[in-house]
Amino acid sequence: MRRAADSTVWLICGLLFCATLLNYMDRQTLAMAAPLIQKELDLDNSRFGLLLSAFFYSYGLAQLGVGFLLDRVSVRWGYALAILWWSAAGAATGVAHTFGQLFACRMLLGVGEAANWPAALRVVSRVVPPEKRPLANGIFNSGSSAGAVITPSLMIWLSTRWNWRIGFVAIGCLALVWVALWLWASHSLPSTQDAPAKATESSSWPEILRAPRFWGLMLASSLANPCYYFYSNWLPTYFVQDKAVVFGSDLGKLVTIPFLALGLGSAFGGLPALRLIRAGVAPAKARAIVLGACALCMASVFFMNGAKSLYALMSLLFVVAFSMGAWMANYLSAVQEVSHRNVSAVSGVIGGVGGFCGAFCIWAVGSVSQVAHGFQPVFAALAVLPAFATLAIVLTSEPAAEVI
Repeated sequence: MRRAADSTVWLICGLLFCATLLNYMDRQTLAMAAPLIQKELDLDNSRFGLLLSAFFYSYGLAQLGVGFLLDRVSVRWGYALAILWWSAAGAATGVAHTFGQLFACRMLLGVGEAANWPAALRVVSRVVPPEKRPLANGIFNSGSSAGAVITPSLMIWLSTRWNWRIGFVAIGCLALVWVALWLWASHSLPSTQDAPAKATESSSWPEILRAPRFWGLMLASSLANPCYYFYSNWLPTYFVQDKAVVFGSDLGKLVTIPFLALGLGSAFGGLPALRLIRAGVAPAKARAIVLGACALCMASVFFMNGAKSLYALMSLLFVVAFSMGAWMANYLSAVQEVSHRNVSAVSGVIGGVGGFCGAFCIWAVGSVSQVAHGFQPVFAALAVLPAFATLAIVLTSEPAAEVI
């Protein structure tokens, strides 16, 4: 297959970065405006948790099928339509006036956003040579952290200067620019993938379903997604309710710090394993060491509620978020190894199951915090889930697998 010119390759990678950035901006707008929306619509934590979970239920369900679709149709047009879909749903949230309307918008948003990672991974596998794929994956995946860093301050600024509805509409409309650039830059995007299957990967679905690491990664996704979903959805509410932070610029700064740490962890999370491998450690063992160290650091979230100052709180959050980003970097490399030929479908199925579990836990956080009058029971669960997710990966890993 003819590879795109280098300039086109990196332009496309830049667009994948921007798509992932928009993905996270659109999904985070609701959490950032939570205090205002809860007040206007008179929603307690339990009902707002149900509203947050709507996105993840539809996101998880859609991921189960979208990967299979993207493996078989034009990813160029499929990706463009997905972004138009989710951006329209995000903008429509700004004109919703009832709980039911907000719920419907979040469900539609989840359906559209489910295509982002399966599509981006598929695009990288088609236009980027194997030796450059880790760099390309890192570029586009860092868009999630960039979006998470930008959204809090931007959404809070728009909400305080005008109102929370303007933020949804403004961010949703950014997709029009992206789609125009994407269709122009991707006109020569190859329609098929010719990368041969490696000896250590499963190339057909019967083989994939017989592979222990597929099931281990699915279990890991089910345990780790609730942790990530909490940090990306409930932190503003936690700061306002448990730490008495006033909604405004200070809240935006506080929420931005852990996402900045998450981005740094994602960007550099693969380096420790690479150094261990170069020192002669087997790839599977190197990954296990890094995953274990990250899980141990994430367990410190148990002490979150006991932090006596905002400085101590943010320092602890920085460590936890950085560790989660590094953990995710190593986890994603394992997902990519299952099957390059079916990369969209495999990532979609694993992500979809994890999305369902995350959606349930997003709702459960609202109910638990309402009954417990605080988030301490939630932090106790967040302290142990990464350890079990790590065990699921380590115990089902295959020594012959390569670390990407």
